[in-house]
Amino acid sequence: MDELIEGLVKLNDKIIDLRKRIQSECNVDYTSQDARHVALDSIQQMLFSLVSILISIDKLCIKDMEDISTKFQTEPVRGSSILIEKMDHYLRTSLITLCHFQIDNLFFNLLRNNDPNQYEKESFAKKCDKIFEISNLPKNGDEYKILMTLTHLRNSLHNNGIHRGSDFESTIDGLKYPFKKGEKAKCASWKHIMQVLNANITMVEKILFSEDFKINTKIKDDFSSNNP
Repeated sequence: MDELIEGLVKLNDKIIDLRKRIQSECNVDYTSQDARHVALDSIQQMLFSLVSILISIDKLCIKDMEDISTKFQTEPVRGSSILIEKMDHYLRTSLITLCHFQIDNLFFNLLRNNDPNQYEKESFAKKCDKIFEISNLPKNGDEYKILMTLTHLRNSLHNNGIHRGSDFESTIDGLKYPFKKGEKAKCASWKHIMQVLNANITMVEKILFSEDFKINTKIKDDFSSNNP
């Protein structure tokens, strides 16, 4: 558990560095409700919540956990590691889903800011296609696969772990992510999740500071604009 918490904190630190760069190089303050800060801040809040949950679980005494399992009429819990195992799917699915959602929404805001008249509601993959086309990034390289790995992982976790799309495979920093149609995804461990999230934040930074998306004015986010 300590290793996982450390990884989550390091990911948060990486996002802090990215937000500092946005503030200094794009002249967009943290409090501006800019779409870039909104998305990254939301991911940070998710990381903070997850770390808080993990620490709370670790501090629960065995008696507390036995009382909880009795109340919910589940099999008895014997130690925090078992409780983590029982909550594992929920925690992994929540983290992947919410991080994916924020990156998806950020890409929507970037595309709308780039051309508000042509943008229509599209899938995450189609948003990525347009982002890569505008920024002249190659779709046939590892960078595109990093984003697609996140979306395949998110979709698989939402299908009880089963990959419903076409076969797909990627490698991120030496770690393989194989997806076989109709089979259980075997790349949803915490190690896989942390690796793909770190790689996606790196990709987000590369896109935000590409020539066509390095924007020195506020980018609108509908939710934050309507809820200041």
